[in-house]
Amino acid sequence: GIRQAGLPLGTAVAAMTLPVLASQKGWQSAILLQGLVGMAGGLAFLLFYRRSDNGAGQAATAPPNPIQLIREVSAYKALWPVMLAGVAMVTFQYTFATHILTYLTQRFGMSVVTAGLLYSVSQWVGIAGRIGLAWISDHFWPNRRMRSLAVTMLICIALTGCIAALPASTPNWILAVLFIVVGIFGVGWYPLYLLQVAEMAPKAAVASTISFSMTLNMVAISIVPPLFGFIVDSSSYLWAWMALAVS
Repeated sequence: GIRQAGLPLGTAVAAMTLPVLASQKGWQSAILLQGLVGMAGGLAFLLFYRRSDNGAGQAATAPPNPIQLIREVSAYKALWPVMLAGVAMVTFQYTFATHILTYLTQRFGMSVVTAGLLYSVSQWVGIAGRIGLAWISDHFWPNRRMRSLAVTMLICIALTGCIAALPASTPNWILAVLFIVVGIFGVGWYPLYLLQVAEMAPKAAVASTISFSMTLNMVAISIVPPLFGFIVDSSSYLWAWMALAVS
């Protein structure tokens, strides 16, 4: 959970700063800043990363080749519901991230800067969610992470319905409360998912199985947000949010 908190941390800072920079200096400056931050992060990693000595001297089990891995994972039926849950949740998270600023500006008449600040609230809370949900799972339901994921999914379905149903006159404080809940569950879910996949994966191919599941997530991220936008262009945000909730 602590390791996975890095993603919403960067997103929160970006949501607070990039819209302001884009509105004052142009979108090209915002893109340039993103590139510079990315290169600086890569350079910092190159300079400061040190390999851990944990497990040194232990015999490593050779992982299966990619074709064997796909066969093993495909045959492991108990793992597929977890992977499909991950696809559903990552679809919600990244579709929300891709379209929510545009939705806030069009539906509620917000400025891009205000919408970015509201979105950043969900990401700051998501940091606590990624650490807190994993901590709660470790202490209270260590063997029931799938149940925790299922509850999280139901909450995100309800959140999607709420987002679609809110009238244009909704006060900002109600939106802020809604975004706080989105942050806790819609961002905080990811460590629970990774833990469940790692615990169920074949012991000789834990990293490969996680990579396989994350690849499925990337496919969903590449397909669903553009499809959501197509539904918006073809009909309305209401139908797009409802389709997301059903998926």
